[in-house]
Amino acid sequence: MHKAHYHKSNIDGIEVVEIYSDRTFPRHTHDEFGLGYIISGGQESWSSRGLVQANVNNIITVNSGEVHDGIGISGKPRHWKMLFIKPEKLASLTERSASSLEFCDPVIHRSTSNTLLKSALEMITQPGVSHDELEQRLMLAFSMLLDDESPDDTVSPDKKSKTINLLLELIQDNWNVPLSLEDMAHTVNLSRYQTLRHFQKQMNMTPHTWLTQYRVKQAKKRLQQGLSLVNTAVECGFADQSHMTRAFKQQFGLSPGKLSRFHAKI
Repeated sequence: MHKAHYHKSNIDGIEVVEIYSDRTFPRHTHDEFGLGYIISGGQESWSSRGLVQANVNNIITVNSGEVHDGIGISGKPRHWKMLFIKPEKLASLTERSASSLEFCDPVIHRSTSNTLLKSALEMITQPGVSHDELEQRLMLAFSMLLDDESPDDTVSPDKKSKTINLLLELIQDNWNVPLSLEDMAHTVNLSRYQTLRHFQKQMNMTPHTWLTQYRVKQAKKRLQQGLSLVNTAVECGFADQSHMTRAFKQQFGLSPGKLSRFHAKI
């Protein structure tokens, strides 16, 4: 049995494939770096990094040009999802030289970084997903996996650094206009990745997530005041009404339309 499905990616330079198979794959290489996770079953493989066994929810990695093979444990089918990213794209996202890129572990068990990568893998093929949020999640996941580190060492939000306070002020002053990670990095005189890591460690979320949540709160106030859905989306910096609706439902558990209709009856 063998089924393979290629997913359209929302990020240039990245391809996503999902496979369910009982096939044995002979030794081969990829020009790209590969990262993914086992959905069901398990896989055994040989690579230049040694013999590997990966089970459900484990992250699996393949370096560019690395010779490897693959077989289901006990010859049984396994189901996995992988993204393949060009070396130059990975270098750009992680702010490293392409020649220095290497994933040391072929199988990764760290729950936090694994969850981050899996959420990005799900987002990358969904329509209407925020490009900024997806890119920031990928940047964090890739860098943490390359550095063999975890974002669990968060700092109490009650003890915000000067850098974080500057970023929060920037968001509060510019929440209704386009605001990129590059804009934030320029404000605090750091690289994009350094800015992202500082924010994630201090606030336990990406800058884009914080910005979106702030916009949603402002949208709620305007809807309660009777402003239309379309005008609220525009005033609050959302790309369109559907973007606002997705973010609103995710944060409050109900649609902005339902909230608007409720207040119209009062």
